[in-house]
Amino acid sequence: MYDEPRTHNDLPREELMARAQAALDQFARQGTPAHVNFKFTCERCGTRCTLSDPNTLYEEGECFQCGHTTKIEKGGFALTANLASRHIKP
Repeated sequence: MYDEPRTHNDLPREELMARAQAALDQFARQGTPAHVNFKFTCERCGTRCTLSDPNTLYEEGECFQCGHTTKIEKGGFALTANLASRHIKP
């Protein structure tokens, strides 16, 4: 039995990709390496899944919980930045 799906503030694909690119561009301007991992919600069980390949939004994703393949029409992303790579002047 699966828990009731949570509601997420998912964005349509085009807006999702535009926001992710804007975030990456902002960090790049600061000289900070960053990447995003896109997220989607399984249409069968409601599990929130994260795609493992950075900076790649696939057409479909497989749920790690139930194995169902969901067409990714909307989603979110997690941003990872390496702040330790910045050159900080003394």
